[in-house]
Amino acid sequence: MFTTVKTLFQEYGRRSIDGCMACMAPGGQTMAYGTNANEKRLGSDEIREQFLLDWSQTSSATITPTWHHEVQHGDCGWVVADLRFDFEMLAGKQQAETRATFVLQRDGAGRWLIEHMHFSAPAELATNTQLVD
Repeated sequence: MFTTVKTLFQEYGRRSIDGCMACMAPGGQTMAYGTNANEKRLGSDEIREQFLLDWSQTSSATITPTWHHEVQHGDCGWVVADLRFDFEMLAGKQQAETRATFVLQRDGAGRWLIEHMHFSAPAELATNTQLVD
């Protein structure tokens, strides 16, 4: 399963829409949540549009997993990962630490395809926080 997720990251960095979409389950049930409030995409067509929108906002972008965990239950399973996004925009080079969850299903040909993906940015906790009874 993680091989499919890593392939998605590689194809994203290459800006290959066909390569990215080959990692996704086809059809209207596939779901993607992005880190922005308006990034809720349902179906292959909307996910394709989101990839293209991402690339229109950057001159380059790569995704590097820094940690992952996967669980398989027969022909379905999930992968969670900590990620580092490196991207370049008009404002210059940027880097962001994010998290993602992927739910995958094995198709009839034995390929693992992503049916759901959710990206998020972890909130930083204040160091001086105290619990009150």
